[in-house]
Amino acid sequence: MRTRSALWIASGLIAIGVARIASTYTIFSEGIDEPIHLAAGVEMLTRHEYTLHVVNPPIPRLAFAIGPVLDGMRLDGLEPVYSHIPRVFQSGRGYPRTLAISRAGNLVFFLIAAIAVWMWARREGGERVGIATLLFFTTQPVLLGWFGLVTHDGPGAAGLAITLLAFSRWMERPTNGRSTWLGVAYAFGVLCKFSCLVFSPVACLAIVMVRRPSLRWRTLLLVPLTAAIVIYVVYAPFGIGQFIAGLQEVRKINTYAEAYLFGQVRTDGWWWYFPATIVLKSTLPLLILLVAVTLPSHLDIGIRYVLPIFVPLSLAAGVALAGIFERRRALAVGVVVWRLAVSALAHPDYFPYFNLLAGSDPSRFLIDSNLDWGQDMLRLSKIARQEKIPIMGVALFENADLDALGFPPRIGLNGYEPYRGWVAVSDHAYRLGQWRGTGRWLRGRPFRIVGKSIRLYPPQ
Repeated sequence: MRTRSALWIASGLIAIGVARIASTYTIFSEGIDEPIHLAAGVEMLTRHEYTLHVVNPPIPRLAFAIGPVLDGMRLDGLEPVYSHIPRVFQSGRGYPRTLAISRAGNLVFFLIAAIAVWMWARREGGERVGIATLLFFTTQPVLLGWFGLVTHDGPGAAGLAITLLAFSRWMERPTNGRSTWLGVAYAFGVLCKFSCLVFSPVACLAIVMVRRPSLRWRTLLLVPLTAAIVIYVVYAPFGIGQFIAGLQEVRKINTYAEAYLFGQVRTDGWWWYFPATIVLKSTLPLLILLVAVTLPSHLDIGIRYVLPIFVPLSLAAGVALAGIFERRRALAVGVVVWRLAVSALAHPDYFPYFNLLAGSDPSRFLIDSNLDWGQDMLRLSKIARQEKIPIMGVALFENADLDALGFPPRIGLNGYEPYRGWVAVSDHAYRLGQWRGTGRWLRGRPFRIVGKSIRLYPPQ
């Protein structure tokens, strides 16, 4: 494949990915964590302090907030912010407008990630491998989904991609200059998402274990030094103590987080949670080309916490596809067509995507940000107006200001007492309610699915 042709194809794949991501901005209501990420970014840009939810680093939040701030958004009238989380996206110049402008900030990280993945893959395997890898990366539904929301998960993948590209350059020629750039890349990843603090070294170590190169290892001493300097410079305006506090908060969350898997709920996690999640939420063409492995963790509340794993997995799939293309071109074309069809059919529900292995009701296996993150409130509001629902019993997993979204009057459901009117229950509430022995009166009652995550029951 010629370099100029590869460049045009890569540009086309990235452009299509951007368009697909942008097309979802006003379809979904805000997810559970989106308001606090935006509020923290606005706090940094307008008040020059960083006190809100320091469990995440600042760089992505600045990108999310710069558009709304330029559009006139402020935190005035939202104090204390935590008490007014449902109003954060309502405080700008219109709810859909604020959603779209803030989510657009994540496109920067998608572009960084896609370009870095392509450059890394072509360095490792040539133009054909680079295009195959980029194809898998830019058509992975969960990646498109999380790059379309105000969260740190897409930026975390971008951080790992940049680090692996820099590490590949360092292995090619381990000079002091390239070690310094590797340190900058590593710091960028950590400043995008704290999980890169572990993900990036482990990914680089895995490459070394496979290749066993003979290198000037002393030059790597510049990496932690450079990374520490970059992290200090970024956090200096807010105090380096906020960085330490953020890491401590991550540790606390990892120690205790209520998680659901295959009908069970635990707080100490499962060692096989992330492998099972990747198997269910990756497209089948990708799974056929690779075996997915992940780091052990107790933070079992969504594939988004290991989203960077799709960077090396895309390369593995790209190498496999390029190899098949050399020997059995028709089979390779069939895999590509299958992949593109599956990816297209997932539109616009990218982040709650499940493959066929999950069946018709994936909530049996996974909930939380894998499926139900409060994203379908706009859809439910539209149906409530169409059906002219006068009052609704609800058990919803959401952060939104439902009155501002046009919802009818609501009654909070008591899981032990049947309600005969209109009922809306999100999959998250439904599955956890079943585990706790509540909501059994809903069993056998007919319902329709709103979006991908809400069960709407008509009156009995």
